[in-house]
Amino acid sequence: MSHVSSNQPPNIHININEDAQHRINRHVIGLVANAPLSSAVTDPPIIANAYRTVIQNVARHADLPPFATFAEAIRNLSRLHSDLESQRQPPTTPLGHDSMNASTNAPQLIDALHVSPRTRLAKQSASKLARDVGKRWKSLSRRCADISSSTASGDQDDLELTVQDFFVTMATVLQTSSLLGSRFSNLDLLNHSHPALLKQAQEAVSNAAWHIHRSRLHLDPDEMAYYLLAVADLSIDQGQDPEASAQNARSDPSEEPLRLQLAQSFRRLYKGDAHLRFLRFAITVNMALFRDKPEGDRPYYRGTTIVQSSGTGKSRMLLQLGRSVPLLFVCIRPKDTTSARNGYPLGDKSIMDLALIHLASKPGSADLKAALLFAAWFDILASRLEDLDSPHAKFEYLVQLNNFGNAEHEEQRNHFFDAVAGRVRADLLFALAATASNASHSVIFQTHLNVPLRRLSDQISLMQPAISTTTTTTSTSATSATGADEPLVF
Repeated sequence: MSHVSSNQPPNIHININEDAQHRINRHVIGLVANAPLSSAVTDPPIIANAYRTVIQNVARHADLPPFATFAEAIRNLSRLHSDLESQRQPPTTPLGHDSMNASTNAPQLIDALHVSPRTRLAKQSASKLARDVGKRWKSLSRRCADISSSTASGDQDDLELTVQDFFVTMATVLQTSSLLGSRFSNLDLLNHSHPALLKQAQEAVSNAAWHIHRSRLHLDPDEMAYYLLAVADLSIDQGQDPEASAQNARSDPSEEPLRLQLAQSFRRLYKGDAHLRFLRFAITVNMALFRDKPEGDRPYYRGTTIVQSSGTGKSRMLLQLGRSVPLLFVCIRPKDTTSARNGYPLGDKSIMDLALIHLASKPGSADLKAALLFAAWFDILASRLEDLDSPHAKFEYLVQLNNFGNAEHEEQRNHFFDAVAGRVRADLLFALAATASNASHSVIFQTHLNVPLRRLSDQISLMQPAISTTTTTTSTSATSATGADEPLVF
């Protein structure tokens, strides 16, 4: 995994002698009166307390430096607002050592750590595109200045009007400059009477404008124009078909380096045996909960929950485990699945659309919907495995299905879950008609899962020779304990 540079701003020690105490007090009073850096109305308590703490600590020291240095240090505290606002933003791209140097000061360091890939791309590319487009670009920049004024005033109605003006100006520039259309290819769709896409793009730009204002991103008008054009372009691409499959929903191009970096990290050599220790733990716990227990005293399902912070290696551990034992892996995230900043691996869009949108709007119990999803998943997977002859080929197919970072295997995975989602949609109406509304979960699961689960278990049993040759001595004993016909599902 990439990591944030460990370079930290140097500690600053300010000494003030006793004679300078009155001088610093006068300066502080004048500073607060004439340059209100902290306001009880606008600043959160953490910022206001920081100002007071700095002043109190400085007053205890001697050898006061030039007051401009002290004043600048206090001004830099205002940059810390971005720390608070960043809690509302997805994680940003990890920065390596090369992205910072010894001359980086504290404010620049804070900006660098809280800048998104799209912001970075806007800063790098805006001036060149502005020169290439020419005079027409100036009108876009002016519209962006109007948008900034609207967000600063907090007037939502005025913002909507200025965003509409931005899109009118953008349409004019598109008609006169091919450069803009070649850089943001989806914007041309706004010229073909797509009111739904236009509304979606305008809402995306409005939200982005508020984000820029609240996050205090330092964008000049040209950079802001580039940023908002990129937002509109991406929103149009994502909005053409809400039910589109995962392979048609591309990531934001400016975030592609982050996705590739994370994908590469998932393909590095796995160090340690956490996956095998987890497997042994899960087996021990589940055997204790289920062995010699009557039906009524058993847990609802056989499962182990992993609770950890984001980015600590849960998915990486499970995918490594899938190279030793049969693993069925699906990723459902609460946010959109096109950005690696919302988590990696990217969510399986077909299943996310199915679970969070399609099934959520349909009648039927959660048990029935879950049973249909697992039944389709198990049955289609069993069918694919039945077409393969050798134990090694069957197990390798399962491994490749979870091989993130390989474009060919990811496309194979997308097609697979497209088929699963399609099967569930097709089966739902029949299942609703054939299932009593008060049916218990046991009846529902037996009705829909017995046959596909047995079919899949038969195929996984045939993998045993391949599993035995790919596992270490430690993992072989763990695999035997699970039973060769019992896949792990996450």
